[in-house]
Amino acid sequence: MKQENKHTHGASSIAWYKLADLISRKEREKALSIFHLISHSLDNQAYSLQLEGDILWALDDIAGAKERYKNSAFLYQKDKKIIDAIAMYEHLLSLDPDNNEILATLAPLYVSCEWYEQYENTIAHLCGLFNRHKFDETSLLYALTIITDGINSLDLKKKSFAIEKLKGYLANIPLSITQKIII
Repeated sequence: MKQENKHTHGASSIAWYKLADLISRKEREKALSIFHLISHSLDNQAYSLQLEGDILWALDDIAGAKERYKNSAFLYQKDKKIIDAIAMYEHLLSLDPDNNEILATLAPLYVSCEWYEQYENTIAHLCGLFNRHKFDETSLLYALTIITDGINSLDLKKKSFAIEKLKGYLANIPLSITQKIII
């Protein structure tokens, strides 16, 4: 049995080496084919999508990479791997700093980890983007709905904190929007 594991590990190492070589030569189709074969040995779908995003990024397919990262973050969140989800969403945010949907998704995740300063910074950033006309009222309402939905799933202590802080920031948002928010 030990001999078989050693052989399997060696074959796996060769496959990863081949994948790295194909990526460095920008051979997209071959690299993705090899990756899809290798990915069957990975137990974690979210991690597999993250790796595929990294490969696509290295192959200059930015849109494809962002989509894989977003799917990976969603699966991490669904699997309650909140730190991994935050890491993926923050990576996406580094690629698109004004993305109101990513900001809104991150906010309640920060509260769930009791990272209150990051929560407040995220809400402030979101409101600041709106006030600088980076997106419209409909987009802000959508973002605030994502936040409130996330907040409502938290335990009472965290939910109370998040709501109080959110109310403070909503004071600087038009009443026509805040009246539509259900907290």
